[in-house]
Amino acid sequence: IKAVNDHKDNLLHMAVLYGSQSVLKELLKHKAINIEEKNKEDKTPAMLCAEVGCVKKLQLLKDAGATLSSELVNIAASKGSMTFVKYCVEKLGLSLEYVDKKKRTVLHHACTQANVEMVKYVLENAKGVKELLLAKDYVGRTAVHLSCDNLIRQLDILEEVLDAGKKEGILADLINERDHFTGSSTCVLVSGKDKGTEITVT
Repeated sequence: IKAVNDHKDNLLHMAVLYGSQSVLKELLKHKAINIEEKNKEDKTPAMLCAEVGCVKKLQLLKDAGATLSSELVNIAASKGSMTFVKYCVEKLGLSLEYVDKKKRTVLHHACTQANVEMVKYVLENAKGVKELLLAKDYVGRTAVHLSCDNLIRQLDILEEVLDAGKKEGILADLINERDHFTGSSTCVLVSGKDKGTEITVT
């Protein structure tokens, strides 16, 4: 019952990834299985729920006493799971302001995923929007930089982020930052000139 595989997944990890809700519910009756155990990737069963976007399995883990932190919000955002993010925030009261080990916020992840709905949700519901917009990840990139990576296929995201920056009174700060990888000013990235084209953002 305490068995683990080569990835150090215990039975609860495996039930989250591959099993049914009924299997997970049955396994949770066995207290010998550590509900907080981490696998080789340093993930608990609850964190894997966030990765696969399974709210119902997380509910089972919660009822069994699993620790639920705001890290779950970032994990779900990095996988583009809007339903899971909203559940964590609205039902569990978890924060949209969590910063992960790579210094990325939920807004960083939403922009990377080119998820307009999630970007809007974060900007409308986060308590510290200004801080999220100015936050830099481990290589010094803001949400604006990451939005520019998806500029051709998802201009709406950049518009949302820049509009939020304008409302917060920090638009100049955002557009004057230089990109870590290209050395280009954010103005160049925003215009699309670094991609061989020119895009006008109003």
